[in-house]
Amino acid sequence: MKVNIYNQLKGFRKEILFYFPHKGLLKLKILYIIFLVISGMCYFCLSQICVRKLFANVYFRLF
Repeated sequence: MKVNIYNQLKGFRKEILFYFPHKGLLKLKILYIIFLVISGMCYFCLSQICVRKLFANVYFRLF
């Protein structure tokens, strides 16, 4: 199992190196990763808020 994950990570790294071959694009790569992390967090927070609002609406309608 560990070997499989390691191979996937190696493939992912190769893809990144393929898309970002130059060292000058390292900053761009870091910004892209930060953007992905922030957008993922925002999506998670928004989905949590939506679920809470939906639950609150259903709760108030029932009682």
